[in-house]
Amino acid sequence: MALRLGAVAGLTTVLTGLPIADAAAATSSSFGTGGDGQVIHLLARLTSRTDLDLGAPGFDQGDEEVFTDDLFRGSVKVGYDGGVCTVLIVEPDGSSESQCTATFSLPGGQIAAQGLIRLPATGQAEFDIAITGGTGKYRKARGHISGTFLNATDSQIAIHVTH
Repeated sequence: MALRLGAVAGLTTVLTGLPIADAAAATSSSFGTGGDGQVIHLLARLTSRTDLDLGAPGFDQGDEEVFTDDLFRGSVKVGYDGGVCTVLIVEPDGSSESQCTATFSLPGGQIAAQGLIRLPATGQAEFDIAITGGTGKYRKARGHISGTFLNATDSQIAIHVTH
């Protein structure tokens, strides 16, 4: 998942690859209680981004980032994601918080997610957003997506999903 507003490298994290049918089975694990769970580990690589300066000139409340990423497991592309993040607050120290929504398209279906992402003024940024639903084999999906922005184009993500 990509979120690269300001100087911070990027969600979709949040949002982040594998031949999902095979890799999901290879990375399946039970977690929590009450359901079949799996964790899908992916690398998200930015493919497009548009920054919209909607408020006062410069990085401030109301600005948006629209993004797409390719999703990889190793060197194999296994899907893509896309989303939008809206800046809610920019602190005097340069840190910020945004509301982000993203959809992850994987073999067999899609996973929708949203949440608040806090970006520090310096250092590595991480995120953890809620899975809000899905389609296909993910139609009863719930869980969360966690990730770390590695640089200006890449994010490492883990999709923790129960069905």
